[in-house]
Amino acid sequence: MEANANITANVKISSNQLNDEYKLKNNNNHNNKYEIPIMNVNNHTRIIEMTQFTKDNKYHQVDKYDGELNKTSSRSMQEDLDDLEFLSKKYIIEKEKNYKLEAEKKKNLFREEQQKKLTKKLVSFSENQKLRHIKIVDIFICFFVLCDISLSVYTNMRFTSDEYDSNDKVYKEKFETDQQIVDLRICIMFIVFLIEILLVIKYHFRLKILRSALFASMLDNIFTTGLYKKLLLEMIIMIPFSFPNLNGYFSGHMLFGKYTYSLDSFILLLKMIKLYYIVTIYKHLSLWTSNTAQENAKNYKTTIGSNFILKATIKKNPTISILFMMILSISLFSFMIRIFEYGFSTEDEDIELSSSKAIKNQKFNYYLDVIWVVIISMTTVGYGDIFPRTHMGRFVAFISSIVGMIIQSLLIVRLSDLVGLSIDEKKAYSEIKKLDDQNKIEQLSCIMIKSIFKLLKVKHDQEMSKKEK
Repeated sequence: MEANANITANVKISSNQLNDEYKLKNNNNHNNKYEIPIMNVNNHTRIIEMTQFTKDNKYHQVDKYDGELNKTSSRSMQEDLDDLEFLSKKYIIEKEKNYKLEAEKKKNLFREEQQKKLTKKLVSFSENQKLRHIKIVDIFICFFVLCDISLSVYTNMRFTSDEYDSNDKVYKEKFETDQQIVDLRICIMFIVFLIEILLVIKYHFRLKILRSALFASMLDNIFTTGLYKKLLLEMIIMIPFSFPNLNGYFSGHMLFGKYTYSLDSFILLLKMIKLYYIVTIYKHLSLWTSNTAQENAKNYKTTIGSNFILKATIKKNPTISILFMMILSISLFSFMIRIFEYGFSTEDEDIELSSSKAIKNQKFNYYLDVIWVVIISMTTVGYGDIFPRTHMGRFVAFISSIVGMIIQSLLIVRLSDLVGLSIDEKKAYSEIKKLDDQNKIEQLSCIMIKSIFKLLKVKHDQEMSKKEK
């Protein structure tokens, strides 16, 4: 701003000096009553007009007292040239002034842009550092989640193992804890506690990112920014665990049979929701969530979300994606159906049992049998040798059939892509087919010509035979 003021002051001084020189020169040649008006020469048209007046040797004089237009008086060529020289100088000074002002403005704008770019780079660098910390925290959370689910599955299998009931002389689920189960459950509780702490650390880094991106001030916290809602939701999802001495179970009658379910099995089902963290880790490590991919997506007015990542992954690696979805679906549905069907039996309707526990279902004793049920449900075959009998088991089979149809449609699309020809292959195919058609036409033409000659020969022979007779 100071530079602009100095330039303006210098230009004003030069312009005033020119005006004074012009007035002195004009007063010496003319009366004081008349003076040449100081014209605005911000555009070049005034110079063109003055040049035209010089050629005509005429110039309008204005009365400086009453402002009325007087008659045109003849002037000498030298006076007009002096006026033109004065206006030319003034035009050059004004031009230099405007040029310097524009140059100074451009410099200031360039400095501001550079400052913004530097600030943006620093902010993005800070955000990237904090995003790295979030990725590391999420990887640890995913590792602990997998440990939690693995230990819980092992504990549940041990907790629901078979035991022989000497009173009823049948095999039932045990539903009793021993010291190993207690120790494993304590270990699981400790893992859940670590996951909760890591979630708090993760959202602390998210709050820092909001502050560095100027979406939140230094006085804002998790509650004022609204991050506490997501934090509470994730903490609630991660909380489910079984207490060390939990032996509870409940039983009842359903569809002409008796069921017995343990509370530990239902808690384990709730823990399966934690597997969504696998998707979170994939989003962190995926090609589609990199900084370069996000910048390119912004250029095409596209936001990279879960939906885009799913479609892009299936498009890029369809075979691996379909296999992963099949394996994950079969594993989850098999586990759920076994929990609902293993403790259900129709054999105890005619037997008086001394306890409320149901006889175990021998058809769902092995996981391979359950996997077979899920496969025939997903492929909508429905072989019928083994099938779920409980309401919840049937519901899981219904969901698995819908998921199976979706996977089958993806598989069909993948097969059509494999069978489909590329552009070059289509060109080669059309050329080969054209040559093959030409060969067939030539062969048919040869056959027709031979047939015609044979007919002509037969006709000729018949005519010759008639003549001989």
